[in-house]
Amino acid sequence: FNPLSVYEAFSSFSGFGSDGLFQGDGSSPFIYEYLINPVSASDLSPVTTATAADYKVTINDIEIDANESFPTLQRVIGTPVSLRTALVFDVSSSMDQADLDALIVEAKAYVAAAQASSNDIIANQEFVVWAFGQTIEELTSGFTSNSATLDGALDAVVTRYNNNTLGGSTNLHRAIVEAVGRYVDTGAGYDFGSDGDNDLRDEATDSGVDLTQMALFSAGNASFQEVEQSLMINAVQSQGFQVIDQDAGSSTSTKILNKPLFYYVVGGATAESAYEALSAEAEELTFLTLNAGAYSFSSDLIQSQVDAIDARIDIDNQYMFRFAFLPRIGDHEVVFSSDSSGFNQSLTTSVEAADLVPFAALGTPAEELATLVEITGPNGEFLANDTASLAEVSTFGFATRWINHSYDQSDYTWSIVGGGAGDTGTTNADGSFTVTAKASATITLRLTNNTLGSQNVKDITITD
Repeated sequence: FNPLSVYEAFSSFSGFGSDGLFQGDGSSPFIYEYLINPVSASDLSPVTTATAADYKVTINDIEIDANESFPTLQRVIGTPVSLRTALVFDVSSSMDQADLDALIVEAKAYVAAAQASSNDIIANQEFVVWAFGQTIEELTSGFTSNSATLDGALDAVVTRYNNNTLGGSTNLHRAIVEAVGRYVDTGAGYDFGSDGDNDLRDEATDSGVDLTQMALFSAGNASFQEVEQSLMINAVQSQGFQVIDQDAGSSTSTKILNKPLFYYVVGGATAESAYEALSAEAEELTFLTLNAGAYSFSSDLIQSQVDAIDARIDIDNQYMFRFAFLPRIGDHEVVFSSDSSGFNQSLTTSVEAADLVPFAALGTPAEELATLVEITGPNGEFLANDTASLAEVSTFGFATRWINHSYDQSDYTWSIVGGGAGDTGTTNADGSFTVTAKASATITLRLTNNTLGSQNVKDITITD
């Protein structure tokens, strides 16, 4: 499997207790979750036939009991995926050979083309615009998709260059660190996690996937090195997705794909030199030169964005493995792993006793969770963010989790609440429910387990 959890390389960016950790996820203190892309152990191709039995969990080297921990694997449907992109422009004197007016004309064309893209992720992305010389300035006051705001910020890039507002030196290292964001070094006076909504933070949970990218337009080297080159490299490597390295030859191994940085070296009539240390970390390196007084990169950048997303996550093949974590006292090591005769891999979670103290007196998930009832897709799929689009699914299944008692269709009741006369549905012979018409903008579909007590109701939101 390829884990969909985001890898956090450095605690100075993540705020975690140590380097080299994956983001975790869970729906309560008791339910652990792993988002994965299942792949074949023999040829590493995506598979849609994986079951919970293809994976295992051990706690302190003892495999969990399915009758106590209820491991389940579900395909995830309806996962919202968002993209946020930083557009970072060098306005130092190293850009004197470039045509900033022409560069910004093409940057505006790129934003317009992206927003008109048939790819929903590309079309709905948000942007933040940065400019830097010796000083770094954010020009959009956070991420935005507003065309007028973006055009104004891009115009301000030219103004900053023409007026030499930010200085002639090239503070490239800090510009990248600040644009990536989240970096904290209180001793040096840096806190880039508290300077507004402009951080490039990736996250993947059962509620959705947030992705970030950077397009950098620069020339020359880092003439003003306020921070070390190594910190710039750490910023690019600060987050990533682990994937199976299919180019590893005879040995099967994994690799981390870092945050995508598209590095445009902007020249004039002839190409400028790239900054080698940054070139080595870039997703793609492109040399821009003027052709008939214009630059051209819009379509290539959009395609590069799509390719970078596809390389990191298989949006159509997302599965979630869940199980109930039962220990309440002491330190524990949890290992989630594939269980196949070919290539295997695993994720290890350390659970410290101090983290369990608030929950030591609590019972099992069946005793403590607000609801045990789940509305699924027609084949038992997990509905991301408790939301379903009728464009994707109109028939829904039922389940009651984290308890050994079995329930059949006669134990459940379906209803549409908060809708109008034009919002209708029908209960099918197998106990599933089909929304047959929806007139309201959104409706709430409710599933009730008639034999349970207070943990008997689940609601989801139905959209178009």
